[in-house]
Amino acid sequence: ISGVINYSQILMNQEGLSEDQRDLLTRIQNEGIRVADIVENLLNYARDSKGLKSFNDLQQLVKESLVLLNQKIRQAGVQVEFEWPEALPPVSCNPQQVEQVIINILRNACQALGGNSSKDRKILVRAEVDKNDEQSYIQLIIANNGPNIPPEILSKILQPFFTTKPTGVGTGLGLSISSTIMQEHGGELVVLSHPGEMTEMVLRFPM
Repeated sequence: ISGVINYSQILMNQEGLSEDQRDLLTRIQNEGIRVADIVENLLNYARDSKGLKSFNDLQQLVKESLVLLNQKIRQAGVQVEFEWPEALPPVSCNPQQVEQVIINILRNACQALGGNSSKDRKILVRAEVDKNDEQSYIQLIIANNGPNIPPEILSKILQPFFTTKPTGVGTGLGLSISSTIMQEHGGELVVLSHPGEMTEMVLRFPM
């Protein structure tokens, strides 16, 4: 992975690159860094590693994640809609870890929408502040109108190695690691799925 990152930097240092070429090399480098972070997170799964945190614009993290999945979203015929408040405080987080969580949830949503036979395949991304006397939270909700998750699966969905995907397609670690990352941020990942309503993945960050 270090070789991929370093060689992409060498290519970026060359003169005469077009804007498209430079953009592709930047994405190769960023993806290399993200892969390295994912591997580190897998290794940290059994260790107590909080990761470096800084204040970040949650909307920007969502946009970066959507760019990486743009092709998959288009191929699935999914429409992404936003409901964003005018002013949302920044969140204290490790941006690479949170992007990993967002990407995993968006990818799962696209797969779930494959079971939606209608042409109205929708992912709704919204944010809100949940004010509480004891602790207020910034909530990022990623909802999709695919099939609902049965109660017997919903109760196990955050467990390590639990998956409903075919062998070789899913490891059953995506949501489990996402939940662990949110806990390390002092928050939580909540999954809501009720008949007749959109399935929601709620990321709660303490303010």
